[in-house]
Amino acid sequence: MLIGDIGGLAYSIESIYAYILLFIALPLLEEIVFREKIYTALNKKLNKLSSILILNTIWTVFHIGLSIKALIPLFFVGLFLYHLRNKHNLITAICAHILLKTVFIY
Repeated sequence: MLIGDIGGLAYSIESIYAYILLFIALPLLEEIVFREKIYTALNKKLNKLSSILILNTIWTVFHIGLSIKALIPLFFVGLFLYHLRNKHNLITAICAHILLKTVFIY
């Protein structure tokens, strides 16, 4: 169902839902799951660095659909997001993740 035309680009309700899912819901879910819930639990058993490296490696592999060349920079993006979560708060990491995903994908 076509709902609008902005700058020559036609938007359907389905494409809007896809953008919301890709650019907002997935980063939000990834941050809550990886950098809050699992990280907090793992950090009780391991030291902070080990927890970050293990979970960041899993998070990076989770994005295996990207090219292999993209996984190395993505690993460092993940470390940056952990830094934001630990230095500031989870909301900062979520906002950065959404912004980075929007800039790099769109």
